[in-house]
Amino acid sequence: MGPAFDPPDRLGLRRQVQGQEPVRPRSLDPRVPHDLETVVLTAMDKEPQRRYRSATDMGADLGRCGGGAFGDPGP
Repeated sequence: MGPAFDPPDRLGLRRQVQGQEPVRPRSLDPRVPHDLETVVLTAMDKEPQRRYRSATDMGADLGRCGGGAFGDPGP
């Protein structure tokens, strides 16, 4: 799919991370299941209190996404 941000240099990366929302995975590949997109966006949220508190929490949500990576076309 590619990187969430693709600046020409470190300063550009910092500006993009601080000022832009990451591209939604489903906009790059509509085969990405909605639940997986939610996990990715939660992990990348700009507000720390809205991110996963631990890798265990994130892993639990990933486990609930199902085993059909990119097999669910979604609605």
